[in-house]
Amino acid sequence: MKDKKAYFEKVYDTYTKQIFRFIYLRTNNTQITEDINSETFLRFWKSIEQEIVINNERALLYTIARRIIIDYYRSKKNKDEVQLDESLEDKHYNYNEMIEKLYLDQRIAKVYEKLKKIKKEYQEIIILRFVEDLEYEEIAVILGRKENNIRVLVHRAIDNLKKIL
Repeated sequence: MKDKKAYFEKVYDTYTKQIFRFIYLRTNNTQITEDINSETFLRFWKSIEQEIVINNERALLYTIARRIIIDYYRSKKNKDEVQLDESLEDKHYNYNEMIEKLYLDQRIAKVYEKLKKIKKEYQEIIILRFVEDLEYEEIAVILGRKENNIRVLVHRAIDNLKKIL
């Protein structure tokens, strides 16, 4: 690859918001999300430097983020207790950004409350398919499963979520 830096910047600009949202829905904490997001892109950069063949950047980024999230929760004693982030804690946002962030946090909190009532496997499937709008094939790559298995899991996750709603 000739210009690794330009390639990385393009991928970063294209996917950083999506990866951030994916992580935030799993952690519900801005600081942890920022840390995991940074680590995700750092590992992606290392893959570029090692000249690993990357067929699908988006799938690789979600895979990396997912693994880091799993490692994060494995290292925590209380895996199921996730504290809600305080929206106005970050002083570097201007007023409009704070209002927008507060609105987004409230929407995410509502979704998160419903999602955390179903199995973690189903939570992840729903986030990847409907929030991140990934194709079944990409989800299969990220989770290391067959595409048909992902379709079944999405269907079961939806049925499970419908019962809660």
